[in-house]
Amino acid sequence: MKILIIGAGGIGGLLAAKLAKAHKDVALIDQGKHLEAIQNDGLTLISPSETRTYKLSAYDSDSYVDKPDVIFISTKAYSLDPVITFLKKDAFKDALIIPLLNPIGAAEEISQALGEDFEVLDGVAYALSSKLRPGVILQDTDNFRIVAGFMREAGVPYEKLIALNDELRDTDINFEITKDAKAAHFKKFTVVSPFAAVTSYLSVDAAPMQVPGEQRELYKALTNEVIEIGRALGFPLQDASVQRNLERLDMYAPTSNASMARDILAKRDSELDGLIFSVVRLGRKLGVATPNYEKVAKRFGFEA
Repeated sequence: MKILIIGAGGIGGLLAAKLAKAHKDVALIDQGKHLEAIQNDGLTLISPSETRTYKLSAYDSDSYVDKPDVIFISTKAYSLDPVITFLKKDAFKDALIIPLLNPIGAAEEISQALGEDFEVLDGVAYALSSKLRPGVILQDTDNFRIVAGFMREAGVPYEKLIALNDELRDTDINFEITKDAKAAHFKKFTVVSPFAAVTSYLSVDAAPMQVPGEQRELYKALTNEVIEIGRALGFPLQDASVQRNLERLDMYAPTSNASMARDILAKRDSELDGLIFSVVRLGRKLGVATPNYEKVAKRFGFEA
């Protein structure tokens, strides 16, 4: 099975390394110094269990000419336009396209842009990993889980998803097929969004959120607000709770923070709209109070 990964950052790079470790047929698409480093020296993964460098097939979008069976998208949501343009090729019509993006609605946006000739799933990745420097990915914990499923009635392509599941059995990736991809995505959003909000708003990492205090209380309040948004949207979130998310937060490395916070600090494009502003808009639309999200959004220039 040929697997293509678009975007070799914290999630895409981790996924590529795990596939390469299991000797899978995997290729990467990236750009700039990161791509150059991977092409010249390989992709290095630093994890709690080992540090290892993998030689991978890596391309820019103009150079890749193969026909993959599965395409994982792990770019930032604000970079989707060139990705969608790249994907509009006949060679990709038979592939399963699985976005692993944090903002809700990203998979639907890709699906609508590509049209019914393309099979776009919805997916989420659970991992604490980041691009440390060009060619190097840092994984804070050894846990890595991907949940994916169809957004519409599945026919023959479902067999391809089963085949992918079988392909990943002998890897370090815990791959799970879900019957409710949108709900699975929102459940992940209830974890990612509050963490990104606190680390960005207060300019902190995970450590102060792991002990009683202002940072932890803000995280709890934001988590409760986004869970209420999900319930108003009709998602089955019975196992989503503030306490459950706190338990997950307490397992993070103390130095962990959100890529959005790092992007804001470096004055780069960020996922503020998809991770923070979208919650405020949904709250207003659904009549769900989000005073803490409103406060964070206002700090970063949100306008209705």
